[in-house]
Amino acid sequence: DEFEKLIRDAKLVEALIYLNKTYGVKVTPPGIASFRNLIENGYGEVIRNLFKDVPRSELFIKVHSYGHLQPKHWVTLNLKDESLAAVGLPKDGVIILEETANTFVSEHGSPKPGVYDEQGAEFLRAAMYAGMQVKIPTCHFMLYHKFSNFNNISDPVYGDLRRREAMGVLEYVRATNDINPPGSTDLKNPMGRELD
Repeated sequence: DEFEKLIRDAKLVEALIYLNKTYGVKVTPPGIASFRNLIENGYGEVIRNLFKDVPRSELFIKVHSYGHLQPKHWVTLNLKDESLAAVGLPKDGVIILEETANTFVSEHGSPKPGVYDEQGAEFLRAAMYAGMQVKIPTCHFMLYHKFSNFNNISDPVYGDLRRREAMGVLEYVRATNDINPPGSTDLKNPMGRELD
């Protein structure tokens, strides 16, 4: 209810329709914090209802996904189709994973496992492959903080392992055109839970 009220109070639907009609750009509601919020917790229904007057071909969806759900489950649960259905978009609709990482460090945080270490790099690899397999473009969480560069994959120290893993995925896919090599979405030391 709060999500719907904020969108209505901000006149976001009207603003996005104006931008779409005036400039011919595709528009999107606010990014959703998780696939679960979009599919199960009512946010998709709010978007479907509030944005019903935006032509389906002119609307796309953004979602965040962190280490609480392993990337392999984006594939096994067919989360692209589930997400599109939740917001009333057709199967050829666009969904973008605008933020993904195993976890992240807050503005005043200190190093913690799963960010810039091997676990964080492994998650990035799995996320890239899973995104390709379900046809959801992925963007690694790249927050630049004033006090630390732990999250930043551009940082020469804290981003090194993740950057090398990402380059390895891109080089492999370019050379082989294979987006699903054996073990591509498996994690040796996952943070995310297994489904039962």
